[in-house]
Amino acid sequence: MSALLGARQITALQRIGDIMIPGGDGLPRYSETGCAVHVDAILEVTPAEDVAGLKILLALLSVFPDGLLVWFLRFVGKARGGTGPLAGGLRNIDIGLKGLVMSSYYSNRTGPGYRGPLVYEAMDFDLRVVKPESDRA
Repeated sequence: MSALLGARQITALQRIGDIMIPGGDGLPRYSETGCAVHVDAILEVTPAEDVAGLKILLALLSVFPDGLLVWFLRFVGKARGGTGPLAGGLRNIDIGLKGLVMSSYYSNRTGPGYRGPLVYEAMDFDLRVVKPESDRA
């Protein structure tokens, strides 16, 4: 599944992703898309020490019950405006987890078993550059 994360870490990432992106209004929830199978594309360009820290964090979070995991994500999210010795580390955790979840979900890539609409289709997002008729020749 991933060359950089183990099964327990991927499961933790999917649980975190489902909290951040629960789906609804036509959008699939994070884990439903199977996008977590593509996290290596993001992590391959991430500094090795950051990947090592992420692996430890995901392993730890994998044993959290759902309620505690929700509380933890809210707690680190509230550190955005905080000060003090822990605030910077908590902000890094918040940004890192959100970045990984959002980047993998909005990459529009899915796992092999996914049969629903792509995220871009569900959002009705279609980015194109179209030349005006006068520029076509």
